[in-house]
Order: sequence, then structure tokens, then C-alpha cells
Amino acid sequence: MKLNKTLLAGFIPALALSLLLASCDAKDEPIYTPAPTPTDAQRVHFLQSSMTMEVQQQEVGSFDIALERVKGTEAQPLTVQLVATSSTPAIIGAGITVPTSATFAEGETSTIVTVTYDSKAMDVATPYDIAIALAENGNEYSVSTLNLRLQVSPFTPWAPFANATGAGSIHLNILYEEVFPCTVSYRESTLDPAAKEYRVEVPDALDEPFYITTQDDGKTLSIAAQGVLTHPEYGVIQICDLVNYKKNPGYAKYNYYDPATRTFNYAVIYYVPAGSFGNGLESITMAE
Repeated sequence: MKLNKTLLAGFIPALALSLLLASCDAKDEPIYTPAPTPTDAQRVHFLQSSMTMEVQQQEVGSFDIALERVKGTEAQPLTVQLVATSSTPAIIGAGITVPTSATFAEGETSTIVTVTYDSKAMDVATPYDIAIALAENGNEYSVSTLNLRLQVSPFTPWAPFANATGAGSIHLNILYEEVFPCTVSYRESTLDPAAKEYRVEVPDALDEPFYITTQDDGKTLSIAAQGVLTHPEYGVIQICDLVNYKKNPGYAKYNYYDPATRTFNYAVIYYVPAGSFGNGLESITMAE
């Protein structure tokens, strides 16, 4: 499928690499000394230094965190101790439970730590920060502490919008000048009934779904900048409504949901760093 539009502005040339290289004097370059390889077979590490999780309200569940140890040391089983701390200490063991140890089986260089949570013991929309550290086995050359942020979503679970399946049709006037089938789901804020989010999926035309938000039950819609399609030459194409893109509230009159016609209306632009593919009015009409 070909895009209807071509890019309206060319790429801006980047500075030549030679200009950067010319500014460096070899005499000033530091001498590289590689870090020594850990010799302690007990050294292990997390695969990431931070992790953010959003969970549903009134939910009991779990998620996994991966640990690895130095390759070549897997001949023996290994158990390591974990220590969890938080700026909200009472949440550990109540709303969030982190195991105090993790075990590597014989012959394995990786293992999983399962963290459990009970969102009923947590406040909605309040971030809980927990640091999970290796008590004695941290690899000083890698990640020995994982910083976890857990938050209870202020929204209800996603559900089909307007009809049983969320079926609708979207007029992609700018990129294709065609109409495509789409699926729209939504969720409501439990803190503000007028605040909603809509997720629009167009698998026949866009690589990624895009999201529409409202704070006034659809009277005004907002589409923040977000990637929806990867162009083979220009990279990720983003969609954004003109209110956000141009920082001009005058375009807000074009962004609204009409319940009488079951239609989302909005003025948007599609762009990449090198330029745009145009802007204008588009719409989504929900099936009855």
C-alpha cells in the first residue's frame, strides 16, 4: 500500500562527521583501560535498571523480573538474597511483595523473580517506587539494583466503544485519501467520569494504534504526538492534532465527538523530523 502524500520538506543535512573529528586532538584522548572481568562466580545482575508497571484497580496479580549470572559459572546452583526498600515502606509486604531470594538452577544462567501485588492496598494514581537490590551478589560491572515504579491505573479496563466490537471506519484523508475499517476501544477515569481515553486500531493502514483523550466527555478531543507508521525512507510518521502541534487553541473547534452521528472529528498533521505529509480534517464513524 502506497502513501498518497509525499514529504513536503526535505531533510536538513547533518553536520559532516569530519567536522567533529577535526575538533578532536589525539593527544588529548584518554587511555582506554578495559574493566576486569569478574572472577567471582557468585556475581549476578538485573537485565534493566528501571521498570514501570501500571496495574488495574481491585486487582491481585504478579509480574516477572529477570536476573542473569556470569556465563561459565552455571555448573552449580546458586541462591542470591534480595532486599526491597521503598519511600513508602508500609507498601512492601502489604500491597507489593518481593521475594527475599532468587535461585539459579544447575546449568542455568538466568532466573525469574516474581513480584506479586494487591492493588486494593494501594491508592489510585499514586506512584510507588521500590528499589530491589542484590544483597551481596551484585555485579559491580553491571546492574545490581532495579528501580521499580508501580502505579494503580486511574482508568477502567479497555472495552469496545459504541457497539459490541468497537467497529468503525476511519477516513485517512491525509496519508491515503481512503476509508479503512478500524476498531475503537475506550476506558473511563474513575476519578473524573468526564475523562476518557480512546484507542484507535487500523491494522490495514497504520502500524500502531493511536490514542484520543477527552476531559469533557467528548466535547473536546486531544491527540498528542505519537508514532503510527514507519516510512521506509523517513522513519516513524507521527500523528498530532493541530492544537498540540501548533500550540494554537483556535483549532480546538474541529476536535469533538458527535454522539448524534457517532463520529469523531479532528484536525491533524502527519509528520517526521524532516517535514510533514500534510494536515487537515479526518474522522472516525462508529458502526451502529
